[in-house]
Amino acid sequence: MNYRLAAPLPRLAFACALAAAALTEAHAADPEQRVLPTVIVTGQKMAQTLEQVPASVTSIDGDFMREIGVMDVDTMQNYAANVTILMTSSAAQVSVRGLGTPNSNQASDPSVGTVIDGVFYGRSSFATAFVSDVDRFEVLRGPQGTLFGKNSTAGLLNIVTRAPEEDGVNARMEVLTAGYGARTYRPMLNLPLMEGVAVRFSGNYSMSDGVLYNTFLKRDERNPRQYTSRLRISVEPAEGWRGDIEGFTSNQFENFNIFKIISASEAMTQLIKDRDPDFDSNPRSNRNSSNVPSKEASIISGANFTLTHDMGGTLDIKNLEFTSISAYGEQFTKARDLDADFTPVVFIRDSLIQPSPYRQFSQELRFSGNNPTLLGWGHGFSFVTGLYYFDSNFKTSDKFEIERLSEALAYEGAANGDDIPQPIRGAIYQASPLLETVLSALTSAGIDTAQAARVNLTQHDKAYAIFGQFEHMFLPEWALIGGARFGYEKKDGVASSESNGLPVISLLPQQLQDELTQNAVVSPIISQLTGQPAKCGISIISLIAHQCNHVSPVSIEERDFSPKLGVKWTPSRNTSAYATFSRGFKSGGFNALPLAPDNLEFKAERATSYEVGGKTRLMGGSMNISASVFSTDFDNLQISSFQDNSFVILNAAAARSRGFEVDSRWLLPIRGLSLSSSLGFADARYKSYHEAPAIAGSGKSTQDLTGKPLAFAPRWTGSLIPSYSQNVDPLGLVATFAADILYRSSRYLDVDDDERKLQPSTTILNARAIIARPDDSWVISVAAQNITNQLIYDQIVGQPLAPGNLAGVRTDRGRFYTANLTMNFQ
Repeated sequence: MNYRLAAPLPRLAFACALAAAALTEAHAADPEQRVLPTVIVTGQKMAQTLEQVPASVTSIDGDFMREIGVMDVDTMQNYAANVTILMTSSAAQVSVRGLGTPNSNQASDPSVGTVIDGVFYGRSSFATAFVSDVDRFEVLRGPQGTLFGKNSTAGLLNIVTRAPEEDGVNARMEVLTAGYGARTYRPMLNLPLMEGVAVRFSGNYSMSDGVLYNTFLKRDERNPRQYTSRLRISVEPAEGWRGDIEGFTSNQFENFNIFKIISASEAMTQLIKDRDPDFDSNPRSNRNSSNVPSKEASIISGANFTLTHDMGGTLDIKNLEFTSISAYGEQFTKARDLDADFTPVVFIRDSLIQPSPYRQFSQELRFSGNNPTLLGWGHGFSFVTGLYYFDSNFKTSDKFEIERLSEALAYEGAANGDDIPQPIRGAIYQASPLLETVLSALTSAGIDTAQAARVNLTQHDKAYAIFGQFEHMFLPEWALIGGARFGYEKKDGVASSESNGLPVISLLPQQLQDELTQNAVVSPIISQLTGQPAKCGISIISLIAHQCNHVSPVSIEERDFSPKLGVKWTPSRNTSAYATFSRGFKSGGFNALPLAPDNLEFKAERATSYEVGGKTRLMGGSMNISASVFSTDFDNLQISSFQDNSFVILNAAAARSRGFEVDSRWLLPIRGLSLSSSLGFADARYKSYHEAPAIAGSGKSTQDLTGKPLAFAPRWTGSLIPSYSQNVDPLGLVATFAADILYRSSRYLDVDDDERKLQPSTTILNARAIIARPDDSWVISVAAQNITNQLIYDQIVGQPLAPGNLAGVRTDRGRFYTANLTMNFQ
């Protein structure tokens, strides 16, 4: 296999890392030598320096997040190798090393876990409420089977916000603006109330004019609004005791017609233009056209209480600490609409019947400590062990609706033409005027004639676990790593679907009814179109979505054992190397759109990973490098597949990912000049996927993707960030100039690996200038973003029921400019 570097950025970042590592310690003799600050992370539920963590971890400082003007969590993917983040207030898709959970099923657990201030959240979208007043943003790669929450197979996002401080009153106000109409205001107030008690309030209030303009509805689309408030209270009631109380609420909403038709047949283009003359399928235009006034609206909120007790020397352990974390979280989705045909044709829509709540409660009790020996043996012993309980409830109720039958016939005609079997097409077209007449008469009589299916899922999840991990220095420089997690989980629910769609046959003239039901040629065609047994009936909904009325209790009970083993070599305080074996587990679940009683459940996903890495500081502490090499295998991979006009998750594949990550930062000998870089390679491929969805228009129903790349998985990711700071003494200011060179190689944007759905490689260039007072009392930053004007999609799918046409979700905002002002008050 050819692993040749395919773009200038990976070559440049790799060369910089090698060149820096080759420099000698002679630089350390310089009395002006600068030293990188020590980076503390909590990737193993205890405070450690980055160099001492035996895992692939990227830690991004909150000050850097403010410097680059982060407005959403998605931005963070550009600064961590082998990471992809796509997130809204109701759905999220996070991938690490090419593996992640698609955002098409609201009921599924994530492959990449999310932990915020020590609390595991079962939905990654909670992270959207934590983009300001952040202390650090950590990415842990690989299975997290022993320490965090419900377990995960691909990685973890660990967000730590700033805690209240007792050293005085201080406040901050950030104002961010962007050329596409975004405005963000971020206040912060830190207030010590009395000895041992401090309060910190922070907020994030943002709005945007939108990424797309809907030419049919004459409105902006993808125009997110967010109003987030967060309060933390720290209390030290007695020596050795500390309590931390946190509460947050985030109200988020936007117009949500996110798909744009980017490739359409002549017949479909004409049909759409008959309804919206301004329609275009130019991928670079910022316009789309849909008739449904779609919205996404959610309230994300929660509260948690963390109690820590320093037990000192207890049970013959020199340093022992007890931690209790009690937490509640809620994602209350008020609206989530979809124009399911992505056009102004009044055809299909999908929307919530009533708000969809997700609620969780968790309790964690753990002990952590360290001792000079283990029962008198060795040179140091540290451990974390505890109990975990998780309880969640989820409910969703969607309405899948055929808005207008005459428009449905027109759409089907433009989409399929002669591909519609002649007996069916002739019967439907001949009956079309009668259908509209009958429906109109029934409606006038007050009879509900809507062609709709109501789809419901309620789900209750309980999980219990006992976990632990340790490091034992059995020799002065060598440590044994061990850990395990024993878990039990049970999910119960009810999936149902009910259609009030009027049967097609009953609306046709009797002569046509007889022809359809008795003709030996037509009957098999109807069966093939519906794909359902006779009990499901033959209605418009059944023809479109293979819907079948049903009420189906569902239940899954799972047990898992996730071990971790490894060794670590620590020749000095600032250098370590490690080799680990670990396993991860992601629970099974239920499909959130159970239109029919098929494929309601999917089983657990499991991962087995091997990783070798090393971390060191060079040149007197002015440079650090972290590198890791990994190989991970995934069994029972949960794959999201678009079937019968809805997404279902199946355990249809096995996969593996192999590659490496390199992170480095270097304070160069030239005062004020620094260079940060990251480089990641992840070759994520299916080990087996024999019945993958076929490419539209291929004439097949399935294809074999064994050995082919996973979707949404770029092989190469990288960043190179040079920065130069200079004191402007006459003005009493500090000036900083920086650039971001951000690279991602090509990746497929749908599960069928269709070449037409391939996002080409992108190299984004950002540049910024920052002027500040030396005491940071105020900071002004101006920046040019996406100078290279890259066109970036995060998803491209086939237009529903229109083989060969494509629709995409564009994430870039073109080239734009930003300005940030930060005022700090003491």
